Amino acid sequence: VLCARLRLLELSSTNIKKLWPDKPDRVISPGVLNLQVLFVKGCHNLEYLFPSFLVKNFEQLETVILNDCENMEEIIFTDGLAAAAEEGIPQLYLFTKLRRLDLIRLPKLRTFCHQENSEINTLFNQKVAFPSLVDLIIVGTGKCRKIWHDKLTMDSFHELTLLFVEHCDKLSNVFPFDMVQRLEKLETLHILECESVEEIIGLAGDHGLNSNESIELQSTTKFMFPKIRDLVLYKLPKLKGFYPKVHTTDWPLLKLLEETFPSLEELVLDGNGNMKGLRQLSLLDCENLEEIIFTDGLATLAEEGIPQTYLFSKLQKLELNRLPKLRTFCHQENSETNTLFNQK
Repeated sequence: VLCARLRLLELSSTNIKKLWPDKPDRVISPGVLNLQVLFVKGCHNLEYLFPSFLVKNFEQLETVILNDCENMEEIIFTDGLAAAAEEGIPQLYLFTKLRRLDLIRLPKLRTFCHQENSEINTLFNQKVAFPSLVDLIIVGTGKCRKIWHDKLTMDSFHELTLLFVEHCDKLSNVFPFDMVQRLEKLETLHILECESVEEIIGLAGDHGLNSNESIELQSTTKFMFPKIRDLVLYKLPKLKGFYPKVHTTDWPLLKLLEETFPSLEELVLDGNGNMKGLRQLSLLDCENLEEIIFTDGLATLAEEGIPQTYLFSKLQKLELNRLPKLRTFCHQENSETNTLFNQK
């Protein structure tokens, strides 16, 4: 079959087991060289999308959407990868133009591309690179324990602006520590109904740090998210905090903050400078939350003459729903009665 000008390929509810020839000596239509959009839905017999030797033929791909493929275990099938490595064939699979990737309801998906000698399967590892990826949606990947490998290729994920993660029940965190510096362009972050997530950012390793750097890292860490406008953390029953060690966060453009998780004990809004653009704040179903702004050390700040008023100048909507232990928005020293809103 020749489709010389094929730009979009959509497959839905078919019984096919393979999309492409699985042997290098078999002919593939030259039309796929121009393919830009690939949409596959309800193909329950598919176990993988591409054989490894064909990936280089899909360099024009801009959008890949995989939805409801029950038996898909990996995107790139790498059988014979060890032999290829011995022959000096590059093992990095590069999707130079891919801007959107949706992985939705793939319950058996373990990894995008299998990596030899890896103790834990990560969805993305050092074998694949996405230098142009803008939108990433991951829903219902039941076997995925980590989204990103601790060490990724240098030119990957720097353009990411939207990340949506839902129903990934084996994840313990979302980002490895070293991934955060790649998120300078991230604008939208939604983490929904991931029952095992305990923190958003995983612990940093000490690899490559000297003793002074290691001590500093353990004392305090600052995370900067310069472009995030929309942050939603919804139904994360084991989430305890953003990062397990002492840290601060800066969100200069944040406009929407919605959080719903019962294990939250304190929400640290570090002063008001880093959320001055916040327009909507919703806190729902946080069973242990006692105050919105944690003010430990406030007395010391007062002695140093630092203003103690927290100003939300652009906040238009505030929703506090099902917070049984909430006593006050911000604790006030020397107050006989706790009020929800006070002079702070």
